[in-house]
Amino acid sequence: MKNTLRTCCAIALISPLCAGEPAPAPSTPPTTYDSYCWFLGGGGDYLFDSEEIYWNGHIGYNFSDSSSIFLEAGWIGSDDEVTVATEGSINDEPVIILEDTNIDIDIVPVTLNYKYEWALGDRLAWYLGVGAGAANIDVEVGGFGSDDEWTFMAQAFTGLVYEFTPAFEGYLGVRYMWFDEPDFGDDGDLGDFDDWGAGLGLRFNF
Repeated sequence: MKNTLRTCCAIALISPLCAGEPAPAPSTPPTTYDSYCWFLGGGGDYLFDSEEIYWNGHIGYNFSDSSSIFLEAGWIGSDDEVTVATEGSINDEPVIILEDTNIDIDIVPVTLNYKYEWALGDRLAWYLGVGAGAANIDVEVGGFGSDDEWTFMAQAFTGLVYEFTPAFEGYLGVRYMWFDEPDFGDDGDLGDFDDWGAGLGLRFNF
Protein backbone atom coordinates (compact mmCIF):
# COMPACT_ATOMS: atom_id res chain seq x y z
CA MET A 1 0.00 0.00 0.00
CA LYS A 2 2.83 2.38 0.94
CA ASN A 3 4.68 1.54 -2.28
CA THR A 4 1.57 2.28 -4.35
CA LEU A 5 1.08 5.60 -2.56
CA ARG A 6 4.73 6.59 -3.10
CA THR A 7 4.47 5.75 -6.81
CA CYS A 8 1.33 7.86 -7.20
CA CYS A 9 2.95 10.82 -5.43
CA ALA A 10 6.05 10.58 -7.63
CA ILE A 11 3.95 10.54 -10.77
CA ALA A 12 1.95 13.49 -9.52
CA LEU A 13 5.10 15.52 -8.88
CA ILE A 14 6.83 14.65 -12.16
CA SER A 15 3.81 15.03 -14.47
CA PRO A 16 3.47 18.85 -14.15
CA LEU A 17 7.17 19.29 -14.82
CA CYS A 18 7.03 17.19 -17.97
CA ALA A 19 3.82 18.81 -19.13
CA GLY A 20 5.32 22.28 -18.77
CA GLU A 21 8.54 21.55 -20.64
CA PRO A 22 8.27 22.63 -24.30
CA ALA A 23 9.19 20.10 -26.98
CA PRO A 24 12.44 20.99 -28.79
CA ALA A 25 11.82 22.63 -32.18
CA PRO A 26 13.14 20.69 -35.19
CA SER A 27 16.40 22.17 -36.38
CA THR A 28 16.66 23.47 -39.95
CA PRO A 29 19.65 21.98 -41.77
CA PRO A 30 22.12 24.61 -42.99
CA THR A 31 22.18 25.44 -46.69
CA THR A 32 25.17 23.83 -48.38
CA TYR A 33 26.54 23.69 -51.89
CA ASP A 34 24.90 20.26 -52.32
CA SER A 35 21.49 21.90 -51.78
CA TYR A 36 21.73 23.59 -55.18
CA CYS A 37 21.34 21.62 -58.41
CA TRP A 38 21.54 24.29 -61.13
CA PHE A 39 24.14 26.97 -61.80
CA LEU A 40 24.44 29.98 -64.10
CA GLY A 41 27.62 31.92 -64.77
CA GLY A 42 29.96 33.66 -67.16
CA GLY A 43 33.43 35.04 -67.61
CA GLY A 44 36.22 35.97 -69.96
CA ASP A 45 39.40 34.24 -71.13
CA TYR A 46 42.42 35.92 -72.68
CA LEU A 47 43.58 33.80 -75.66
CA PHE A 48 47.33 33.96 -76.01
CA ASP A 49 47.75 33.09 -79.70
CA SER A 50 45.02 35.31 -81.14
CA GLU A 51 45.47 37.94 -78.38
CA GLU A 52 41.68 38.28 -78.09
CA ILE A 53 39.12 37.88 -75.31
CA TYR A 54 36.77 34.90 -75.33
CA TRP A 55 33.57 36.08 -73.62
CA ASN A 56 31.40 33.20 -72.48
CA GLY A 57 28.34 32.23 -70.46
CA HIS A 58 27.04 28.90 -69.27
CA ILE A 59 24.17 27.10 -67.55
CA GLY A 60 24.44 23.63 -66.04
CA TYR A 61 23.41 20.99 -63.54
CA ASN A 62 25.33 19.70 -60.49
CA PHE A 63 25.17 16.01 -59.59
CA SER A 64 25.69 14.80 -56.02
CA ASP A 65 29.02 13.12 -56.82
CA SER A 66 30.89 16.44 -57.49
CA SER A 67 30.40 16.17 -61.24
CA SER A 68 28.34 18.44 -63.48
CA ILE A 69 27.36 19.04 -67.08
CA PHE A 70 26.80 22.45 -68.63
CA LEU A 71 26.04 24.17 -71.91
CA GLU A 72 28.39 27.01 -72.82
CA ALA A 73 28.20 29.65 -75.55
CA GLY A 74 30.64 32.45 -76.24
CA TRP A 75 32.09 34.93 -78.71
CA ILE A 76 35.56 35.70 -80.06
CA GLY A 77 36.05 38.74 -82.27
CA SER A 78 39.07 39.77 -84.31
CA ASP A 79 39.57 42.79 -86.56
CA ASP A 80 42.94 43.09 -88.30
CA GLU A 81 44.47 44.78 -91.32
CA VAL A 82 46.01 42.39 -93.84
CA THR A 83 47.58 42.58 -97.27
CA VAL A 84 45.65 40.74 -99.96
CA ALA A 85 47.15 39.69 -103.28
CA THR A 86 44.82 39.86 -106.28
CA GLU A 87 45.33 39.32 -109.98
CA GLY A 88 45.11 42.33 -112.27
CA SER A 89 46.49 43.65 -115.50
CA ILE A 90 48.48 46.66 -116.66
CA ASN A 91 48.61 47.34 -120.40
CA ASP A 92 47.01 43.94 -120.93
CA GLU A 93 49.82 42.31 -118.97
CA PRO A 94 48.83 40.13 -115.96
CA VAL A 95 50.21 41.41 -112.66
CA ILE A 96 49.75 40.70 -108.95
CA ILE A 97 48.28 43.63 -107.08
CA LEU A 98 48.86 43.95 -103.33
CA GLU A 99 46.10 45.74 -101.44
CA ASP A 100 45.69 46.50 -97.73
CA THR A 101 42.25 45.68 -96.35
CA ASN A 102 40.48 44.79 -93.10
CA ILE A 103 39.57 41.23 -92.18
CA ASP A 104 36.87 40.74 -89.54
CA ILE A 105 36.51 37.28 -87.95
CA ASP A 106 33.71 36.40 -85.51
CA ILE A 107 33.63 32.98 -83.84
CA VAL A 108 30.64 31.77 -81.79
CA PRO A 109 31.39 28.45 -80.05
CA VAL A 110 28.56 26.36 -78.52
CA THR A 111 29.67 23.33 -76.48
CA LEU A 112 28.31 20.68 -74.12
CA ASN A 113 30.79 20.10 -71.29
CA TYR A 114 31.51 17.72 -68.41
CA LYS A 115 33.30 18.89 -65.25
CA TYR A 116 34.51 17.16 -62.07
CA GLU A 117 35.61 18.86 -58.84
CA TRP A 118 37.93 17.74 -56.04
CA ALA A 119 37.63 19.53 -52.69
CA LEU A 120 40.86 21.11 -51.44
CA GLY A 121 39.28 22.63 -48.32
CA ASP A 122 36.00 23.92 -46.95
CA ARG A 123 35.65 26.52 -49.74
CA LEU A 124 38.34 25.75 -52.32
CA ALA A 125 38.14 23.05 -55.02
CA TRP A 126 40.05 22.01 -58.13
CA TYR A 127 38.11 21.31 -61.32
CA LEU A 128 38.88 19.51 -64.57
CA GLY A 129 36.66 19.12 -67.61
CA VAL A 130 36.24 18.55 -71.34
CA GLY A 131 33.68 19.63 -73.90
CA ALA A 132 32.74 19.40 -77.58
CA GLY A 133 30.34 21.12 -79.92
CA ALA A 134 30.27 23.41 -82.92
CA ALA A 135 31.44 26.91 -83.74
CA ASN A 136 30.09 29.36 -86.28
CA ILE A 137 33.01 31.11 -87.99
CA ASP A 138 32.15 34.27 -89.92
CA VAL A 139 34.89 35.89 -92.03
CA GLU A 140 34.46 39.26 -93.75
CA VAL A 141 37.20 40.70 -95.91
CA GLY A 142 36.67 44.36 -96.70
CA GLY A 143 35.84 44.80 -100.36
CA PHE A 144 35.93 41.06 -101.08
CA GLY A 145 32.73 39.84 -99.41
CA SER A 146 32.05 37.56 -96.44
CA ASP A 147 31.21 33.95 -95.66
CA ASP A 148 30.37 31.86 -92.58
CA GLU A 149 30.51 28.16 -91.75
CA TRP A 150 29.74 25.84 -88.83
CA THR A 151 32.61 23.56 -87.84
CA PHE A 152 33.40 21.02 -85.11
CA MET A 153 35.31 22.16 -82.03
CA ALA A 154 36.54 20.66 -78.75
CA GLN A 155 38.03 22.03 -75.56
CA ALA A 156 39.63 21.05 -72.25
CA PHE A 157 39.87 23.16 -69.12
CA THR A 158 41.12 23.11 -65.52
CA GLY A 159 41.42 25.51 -62.62
CA LEU A 160 40.36 26.47 -59.11
CA VAL A 161 36.91 27.42 -57.81
CA TYR A 162 36.28 29.32 -54.56
CA GLU A 163 32.92 29.31 -52.77
CA PHE A 164 32.19 32.78 -51.34
CA THR A 165 28.75 31.61 -50.18
CA PRO A 166 26.81 28.40 -50.91
CA ALA A 167 25.02 30.26 -53.70
CA PHE A 168 27.92 32.29 -55.12
CA GLU A 169 31.41 31.30 -56.28
CA GLY A 170 34.27 32.46 -58.48
CA TYR A 171 36.68 30.49 -60.62
CA LEU A 172 40.11 30.97 -62.18
CA GLY A 173 41.51 28.61 -64.79
CA VAL A 174 43.03 27.82 -68.17
CA ARG A 175 41.51 26.25 -71.29
CA TYR A 176 42.59 24.79 -74.62
CA MET A 177 40.33 25.15 -77.69
CA TRP A 178 40.62 23.35 -81.04
CA PHE A 179 38.60 24.19 -84.18
CA ASP A 180 38.28 21.97 -87.22
CA GLU A 181 38.93 23.45 -90.66
CA PRO A 182 35.93 25.45 -91.90
CA ASP A 183 34.88 24.75 -95.48
CA PHE A 184 34.59 28.03 -97.36
CA GLY A 185 34.91 26.41 -100.78
CA ASP A 186 36.61 28.66 -103.32
CA ASP A 187 36.47 31.63 -100.94
CA GLY A 188 39.56 30.62 -99.02
CA ASP A 189 41.13 28.07 -96.69
CA LEU A 190 41.83 28.85 -93.04
CA GLY A 191 42.88 25.33 -92.04
CA ASP A 192 42.23 23.94 -88.59
CA PHE A 193 43.46 26.10 -85.73
CA ASP A 194 43.69 26.10 -81.95
CA ASP A 195 44.29 28.47 -79.06
CA TRP A 196 44.71 28.43 -75.31
CA GLY A 197 44.16 31.03 -72.64
CA ALA A 198 43.57 31.92 -69.02
CA GLY A 199 40.50 33.51 -67.54
CA LEU A 200 38.18 33.99 -64.62
CA GLY A 201 34.45 34.17 -64.00
CA LEU A 202 31.58 34.10 -61.53
CA ARG A 203 28.87 31.50 -60.98
CA PHE A 204 25.50 31.59 -59.19
CA ASN A 205 24.06 28.34 -57.80
CA PHE A 206 20.32 27.91 -57.46
